[in-house]
Amino acid sequence: MNTRKDMTDKVEELLESAGNTNEVKVSPFFKDQTLDRMFAAKEELPSSGFSWFTPKLQWAALAIIFLANSYVLYNANQSNYNEKLDQFAETYQLNNSNDGMSSFLK
Repeated sequence: MNTRKDMTDKVEELLESAGNTNEVKVSPFFKDQTLDRMFAAKEELPSSGFSWFTPKLQWAALAIIFLANSYVLYNANQSNYNEKLDQFAETYQLNNSNDGMSSFLK
């Protein structure tokens, strides 16, 4: 039973101490000064050379690059590698029959 009485005494002591708070003295212009600081005009940072490259233009550039890469990959997969290699060899006369080294090695 002593614990209940001790608890009651502690609660009453707490309530009494809460009633003894003092009022805080604040400058009458504190609110105005604080709001002025919060909403003061901020200095503009010096613009970089890419200030014209806004996020909209960035997305558009990304889309164009993506489409161009997709087109190139699609065409690269569709072409026949051996045909292109033979055509390249003929254009630059790299055929084995005309090669001077092949006759030398025989």
